[in-house]
Amino acid sequence: FWLRSLCLVPPMSSQMFVSAVLFFGALGSFMQGHATWINPEMALQTLSYSGRAAVEVSEAATMALLPHLGCLHVVAGALQAIGAVTFRPREQALLLLVMSIYTASGIWHHWEMYKLAGMQVPGWLASAGEFYMPIKVMIASSVINVVGLIVAVFAVREEMSSKAKKH
Repeated sequence: FWLRSLCLVPPMSSQMFVSAVLFFGALGSFMQGHATWINPEMALQTLSYSGRAAVEVSEAATMALLPHLGCLHVVAGALQAIGAVTFRPREQALLLLVMSIYTASGIWHHWEMYKLAGMQVPGWLASAGEFYMPIKVMIASSVINVVGLIVAVFAVREEMSSKAKKH
């Protein structure tokens, strides 16, 4: 109740809230997947000229790594979309835990890149915004996933207590 009143959203069940978190997470994953799988050229535009030239010479990123990462995002989006509609609270909580770990690992990866570049934005990116914007999105996504996870845990508790009352 306190979470819903703080967010100023209309009353909804915990299950509906968690499903909404998963659904919007799926949209974000699909958009990221499109940018790297279907249109890897779009992702390459975030690199500086020299960084892009190095990636294009090897062709590993454009032919394998970016499409593979994009496919991973599309699969994650599909799981979240399916989870929003068909999963029970326990499975939704598990999926949100996995997505929280995934986004946290992305934040960690960017932190490691930052440290490797001497505590500054890596020089192979086209601009500082290309570094900071994904971090902001991942932090927001992590917060949303964790809030969804907390609500999902409460939904699991509600489900377990209602089952206990029936027996």
